[in-house]
Amino acid sequence: MGQVRIIGGQWRRRTLQVPDRPGLRPTPDRARETVFNWLESWLPYQWSDTRVLDAFAGSGALGIESASRGAQQVILVDSDRIATQCIQTAIDDLRAGPLVRVMNASLYALARGGPDGPLGGLFDLVFVDPPFKEEAQDQALAVIRPLLAPEAMVVLESPRAWPTCVGQEESALWQCHRQASAGQSHQSLLSRSLS
Repeated sequence: MGQVRIIGGQWRRRTLQVPDRPGLRPTPDRARETVFNWLESWLPYQWSDTRVLDAFAGSGALGIESASRGAQQVILVDSDRIATQCIQTAIDDLRAGPLVRVMNASLYALARGGPDGPLGGLFDLVFVDPPFKEEAQDQALAVIRPLLAPEAMVVLESPRAWPTCVGQEESALWQCHRQASAGQSHQSLLSRSLS
């Protein structure tokens, strides 16, 4: 079992346990620090007004980091039962229950109901880190679109840089504000295109 640390906010320096699971790629500390620096500049909301979805949550580090910084509500979704049990243990240890909820389910199943479904409304910030396989990024972005508040920001992790990580049709629907890479992973800060 590995560990990642929370970088900022009320739980700064606390560590989260990361189970050794197939396909689980925790976002490295340096990459998370870069992403949260972007969000401090680009997020059009105060953290206290921000509803966050950590889709494909894995270690839960991105969602829990958001809660540590004061997000209004954080929902973490992952289909791996052991990963979600580990996230729930972290939530309990941090006494974050009122702010943070983990759901052991497929994002695709939960999102079918749209904002009126099990996810319960629109999100201001969504972390999207699907498995690194063909068309996974396209599918994930398509499924979260109906769940986004008007000025929502999306952080996408992918095996290739934007826009080569998605098809032309999908890339036309998004505006990329910032990009970075860490190892084999690329991070892109996106919002829905106004055109």
